[in-house]
Amino acid sequence: MKRNSHSPRFLDLGEQPKDELNEEPSPKPTDKSYTWSSASTYAFQVRAFVTQTYLRKISDDCLEMGACLPAEFEYDHGRRAVFLNSGNLAFAIQGRLYHYRADVQECSQSLCSNASITELVTTLKREIKENNPLRRKHLQLVASQGDFRGVMKPVPSGTFSKLVLDPLTAEDIFDNTILQMESLSSGNGIILHGRPGTGKSLTCQAIVHEAIQRGLSTCYVMGEADFSGLDRFLQEFLDPCIVIFEDIDAFACSRFEQGSSVFADFLQMLSGLTERREQRVVIATTNHLDALDEAIRNRPVRFNRKYWFQDPTNDQIDHLLELYFGAALIPPLLKRICHDQGFTGAHISEVKRTTEMLAHKRHLTLPEVFADAVHVVQGHFSPQTKQVGFGVR
Repeated sequence: MKRNSHSPRFLDLGEQPKDELNEEPSPKPTDKSYTWSSASTYAFQVRAFVTQTYLRKISDDCLEMGACLPAEFEYDHGRRAVFLNSGNLAFAIQGRLYHYRADVQECSQSLCSNASITELVTTLKREIKENNPLRRKHLQLVASQGDFRGVMKPVPSGTFSKLVLDPLTAEDIFDNTILQMESLSSGNGIILHGRPGTGKSLTCQAIVHEAIQRGLSTCYVMGEADFSGLDRFLQEFLDPCIVIFEDIDAFACSRFEQGSSVFADFLQMLSGLTERREQRVVIATTNHLDALDEAIRNRPVRFNRKYWFQDPTNDQIDHLLELYFGAALIPPLLKRICHDQGFTGAHISEVKRTTEMLAHKRHLTLPEVFADAVHVVQGHFSPQTKQVGFGVR
């Protein structure tokens, strides 16, 4: 048993009423017990971590009772704290005794006392909704065995000022994401499309960076998720927020081709995006806009803007080289080697890596090996990639 000071009496007031699935009813003034039920393990862990952290903070005395199963919860990037995945806590607040129970197998937690807990439950609900550690962070949700788990990622360093985009396009993307969240009460959806390496992911990173700097919450969804469960999770812990789905074509292609219920759940999640009680901006990226179902590709309200990320112009290639190498390192004559090659930002990133590798290997400066690095990248990513192996002449 673990405790803070002296032991309070352990309370067991029997079964507590459980929440409804979509709404948590407020306790009546005479309520002496309350139970929170969660639809997923991760939702349970978020709720349990917040509840236990708050109860330990305000209690005069706290004691772990019986067999307890501790676990670690990542509440920020690289930072974890221990909480009870399953177990019982007895604690005292201003002379009143309370019993708290967590059960990860049932994904539920309960609170009871011999006095009314109305005020405490109301406060805990507010803490769970408004002050949970996922807010104002860069959260990544990873689909896993029908559920999902959360990973706290570092805030991206990319900003709108570093994007190599047409200024009017960059401004419109900002307006339909950040400004939408700050100035309007409704939600919105946008699609970023274009071939790989043209800056869609960098633009998403810039949006996340700007959102967190302004105190907004963000969520990056990896893989094909349980969209019904995801929708509820966002409502409970993150809304209002910005949600990003990369490579949406993995699950949002034509219904007639894939016949999957997953897509129907995704459409249901998007339904009423502009009429939600709390705001949500959805950002989707794809390399294959034409492959998306018509209900996604050409349907206002769900996605109100589509931005085509084209290959950069030669002027934009020069700008990318300056971002990766510095403003004056690569002279204009060498920059022209990258012109009219069909290069994207991803290609320039690889040119930078290859240049550094060759410079280190040959003990030369970056400009001295730059041309060779460009030719190496050209050879591997040109329309006719160089063949290697036996029988090649």
